[in-house]
Amino acid sequence: MHKSVRQSMAWLHSWLGLSFGWLLFAIFLTGAVTYYRHEITMWMQPQFASMQVNQDIAVKTAYQYLQQHAADAQHWYIGVAHPAAPVNKIYWQTPDGHYEMKTLDASTGRELTLSATQGGDFFYNFHFQLYG
Repeated sequence: MHKSVRQSMAWLHSWLGLSFGWLLFAIFLTGAVTYYRHEITMWMQPQFASMQVNQDIAVKTAYQYLQQHAADAQHWYIGVAHPAAPVNKIYWQTPDGHYEMKTLDASTGRELTLSATQGGDFFYNFHFQLYG
């Protein structure tokens, strides 16, 4: 027996409603969690919790590292440590055009190897990729 148009549309309406409802739920949930993204990152990378930030020292150590390891670079970029991200993130363009990136301890200038997690930035990116 054939279904009527109304029954077919009811089935389509139900499944589209559920699909878009779950999509909206994911957007709203990750948007709410994004408010705590720095705290989540600190929790997922516990080595950050004990780091103290002095921006004058952080700038000096990053500059010294770049002078030693990338003196011939075409461009430097220094992401100075701050309370939400207590490490220096430095980038430079090598003479052959490639880019290199290092994460440094802000107080000592020593290279750090961080755990491979995006932390709270995962939720931030997830939210905006679904929204946009």
